[in-house]
Amino acid sequence: MDGVVGDYEAFLRTVVAEELDIPETDIPLCNEWGFTNWPLRDLDHYYEMHLKAITEHSMFAHLTPYENCSDALWRLNDAHDELRFRIVTHRYPAFSSPLLKEQAGIIHAKITTDTVTWLQQLREDGRPLIPFHDLAILGTTKADKASVGCDIYIDDSPGNIQALRAAGNDAIIYSQEYNKALPGSRADNWLEVEAIIEAKLEEQRAFRAL
Repeated sequence: MDGVVGDYEAFLRTVVAEELDIPETDIPLCNEWGFTNWPLRDLDHYYEMHLKAITEHSMFAHLTPYENCSDALWRLNDAHDELRFRIVTHRYPAFSSPLLKEQAGIIHAKITTDTVTWLQQLREDGRPLIPFHDLAILGTTKADKASVGCDIYIDDSPGNIQALRAAGNDAIIYSQEYNKALPGSRADNWLEVEAIIEAKLEEQRAFRAL
């Protein structure tokens, strides 16, 4: 979800700017996985900001969805009965941190509740924001996503993409600054995601027709 469906980076930038008392414009686009180019002391400082975003700002209930994401998913859902959307997300990426381990019980409950609240918030037409049939909130092992069993994955994490492809999965890169060097199929926005999915469905129909 984060970095593909909802804008995690934008929300975290607001939190970091507030906590460090600096303008948001002083925080650059994240160009390396782990926010190493942000004005943070170290990885533990990132974990601290991540925790504040979750617990004090209810980040996972208030992410901004990427433009056209909701509409594209609903168009695909309405047009193709064979499609099933599975939300597969790592929402506990930092439990190796002692700081987050101490809060694990509270964090698990809040992350799950806030994630479902965000997905099911109502659009102006009365539909939930994101149509989905399954929700899997995974632990820290990146390769776990491959075990969920999707035909096509959409992800932003270089580690996830590489692990999914190594396991023989079809994985579309959702473009972010930190994954620009990664080769292979990618989409820069949700209209491009929609077009890729439509093309893959057409290929499947043509193959079955043979």
